Amino acid sequence: MIAQIVDRTRQRVAQEKKSRKNREIQLRAESMPRGEFEVERELARKGLSLICEIKKASPDMGVIVPYFPYVNMAQEYAAAGVPLISVWTEPYFYLGSEEYLREIAAKVMVPVIDKDFVIDEYQIYKARYNGATGIFLMAGILSLAELMEYIRICDRLGMSALVEVYTEAEVQQAVQAGARVIVINNRDLETFAVDIEHSIQLSAGIPHGIYKVSEGGIKTQEQVQRLQEAGMDGLLLSEVLMRGQDRKTMIRYLKGEL
Repeated sequence: MIAQIVDRTRQRVAQEKKSRKNREIQLRAESMPRGEFEVERELARKGLSLICEIKKASPDMGVIVPYFPYVNMAQEYAAAGVPLISVWTEPYFYLGSEEYLREIAAKVMVPVIDKDFVIDEYQIYKARYNGATGIFLMAGILSLAELMEYIRICDRLGMSALVEVYTEAEVQQAVQAGARVIVINNRDLETFAVDIEHSIQLSAGIPHGIYKVSEGGIKTQEQVQRLQEAGMDGLLLSEVLMRGQDRKTMIRYLKGEL
């Protein structure tokens, strides 16, 4: 599945770069006010920081939210006091769109993170141009040299690079590349099996000073408490919020306020 998604992403990016002025996107991104590494700033706060996701579909679950008022969802997150919002922009397997990112960034006063399968620096500049304050980089689909270069570009733009990992080797690669935020995926993207203990096991290999975020399968207060006790700085919440009708109440429940 990952190979299929990456192959389709390479085709998409190549087509976009032909139809758009690639250099112009870069120049516009570089001319925007420099970011302030908002993700690191939020993760540095005491307690767990929540990254709440906007996602219409996924390869394993199909369409999660048939009716998809993405701006209203983001506004619900903001009203609940969520510090960070992640927006899927991959259009074929996750039914995302850069329009979602651009509109949410323009209408909601919460830092927004672009979530795509990044395989080209063009995507980083485009994310910044569309209003993103951070971007996910998957260690599993990038070489060490690519990861280092993409983190360097993010640094220059003041963007936060969230390096997503699944294996111990990917953790080591992320650390070597200079990652400041490492996101541990609890979902095996080949089998789609989910286990939050995976975050706890892998986090032991992440040096002090690097922010740790757990992603995938988080649905209960008990899981949140377990991850907090294991030293996580943040949690990424997705399906549990997308499937719910009252997202504000669910966020309060997961934070232990209910």
